[in-house]
Amino acid sequence: MAGKRQLCIVGGGPAGIGLLWTLAQDPELCSEWSVTVLHDQSFLGGHCATYPIDNPATGRTVPVDIGVQCISPLANPNVSQMLRSGDFPSAAPVVDAPPLTVGCAFPPRDGQPMNWGNFPAYQTGPTFELWSETGMAADCAELQTFIAISPAVGYAGKTLAYYFANNPTMPYTNQQDFIDYFVDPFMTVINGYGAPDLSTILLGDLLPIFGRVPGFDGPLASWSVPGVGWQRFQNGASSWVQAMFEIASRTIDVTVSYDNPATAVWLDPDDAAGQVFVATDADPSGIAYDKVVLAVDMWTNAKLLDCAQNQQYWSSIYEGPLTNSDWQQLQPGTCYIHADQNVLAPDLRGLQQELAQFTAYYATQQQPYDADTTYTTYLVQNVRGGDPAAANLYVTMYGPEQGSVVPQNPFQTEQFVHGMWLPSYMLGAKQALHTAQGVGTLTNVTNAGTNLYFAGNNTTFDSVEGGLVSGMAIANYAFGAPYPIAPGTLTPVAFAMFLYLYLGVMFPQDEATAAVTVADLKKAAFAT
Repeated sequence: MAGKRQLCIVGGGPAGIGLLWTLAQDPELCSEWSVTVLHDQSFLGGHCATYPIDNPATGRTVPVDIGVQCISPLANPNVSQMLRSGDFPSAAPVVDAPPLTVGCAFPPRDGQPMNWGNFPAYQTGPTFELWSETGMAADCAELQTFIAISPAVGYAGKTLAYYFANNPTMPYTNQQDFIDYFVDPFMTVINGYGAPDLSTILLGDLLPIFGRVPGFDGPLASWSVPGVGWQRFQNGASSWVQAMFEIASRTIDVTVSYDNPATAVWLDPDDAAGQVFVATDADPSGIAYDKVVLAVDMWTNAKLLDCAQNQQYWSSIYEGPLTNSDWQQLQPGTCYIHADQNVLAPDLRGLQQELAQFTAYYATQQQPYDADTTYTTYLVQNVRGGDPAAANLYVTMYGPEQGSVVPQNPFQTEQFVHGMWLPSYMLGAKQALHTAQGVGTLTNVTNAGTNLYFAGNNTTFDSVEGGLVSGMAIANYAFGAPYPIAPGTLTPVAFAMFLYLYLGVMFPQDEATAAVTVADLKKAAFAT
């Protein structure tokens, strides 16, 4: 420990621990650095939080994920590649997840049930009259097809709002109903369990999710059939973050301070060494570190740096990029683990054949359906492949408004900040953030020249992949750590996605460089 340089990582989720794991792969960095991780939970996980729930209905303890439910090799290529290597298959095993069956329930209209599902059992009979083969079913097939061909017809860069206003193909049976009751529910999840905001979602962004990508199972999501190609963590998503930490701790000096979030972060103009100070409730006067990486959401970053000790640097360096208006598109959310069946749609309670219900107990009782106050319920038994130990356990994820039905007596409650899990979302803010990053290894990128850095899925895209990629990118940029997964073992998709996000989102280069690099990487990302 003596003589080593000191690094503080704020945040023990995929970004912070992914950064730690990446540093630990380099022997020179391990000999040079000692690491402190500040984390606001009692265990590592962040958005990968997994809670052991003693299920009173079965008397069994069940690991329940309150954030990340599933991953896929297509949407999470670097994570998936990691999980196939080294000690990860045994330390954080994954299994195939059941097909993604979705049930949607809305307030009855004129006495007619307004329910549908993307699988046969939820597409026939009086309970599911909203689904009709000549009406909404045909509309679903049309949108799914158009997403797949959008690049060929020049619509990949168009938003869903533009598409519905300028649809070049067949007319929809009832376009507004189709948007309200079919499109919006899926988009609320893509947009972080918040407003669907069709004006921000590009058809090209949806292609990997709702289209068929050669070489991968799919589609991952669909309005008409169950989504396929998903995997889940057998012991919960936290097992992966914990495995990264345990593997890293074998080679790098690291200490975790649990239940101890940072309260303020500042630079000292009188400190010639350029150290960064971090205060917590336990150490309100602050501890000096040689480098600090903030691996939390951007709203929290702004709160930490806009402190009395940092006003000089807040106004000159951080205020612009950290209060960028694009960050206001982040969505607050609340997640519950509970056993309260009253939040489930009454029409579907006796069926419960799906993994996920949108608008659990209709959310608002309003017509038309108000997606701004929706929430989504995962049926844990189904998510876990029919595990009987998980019967009558539910995970409810609210958007920015909590609707009218809040679960009673939840086993666990967590608040999160979500962003859309697509790289183009808040792109301007992500590209501007490099000006606030500390000095790094890229010579053609403007930066703050400090020893303070930002990682986290907000800086790339909101998923475990985005968090891990941001951690790997900062490990390379701030510390010179090489890309830790051997390129020879990667698919072109995984390697290209990493480089594209690093060069095109977190650290945009000059136009001449970007015009070649990003175009080539995008092309490679869809190669098979």
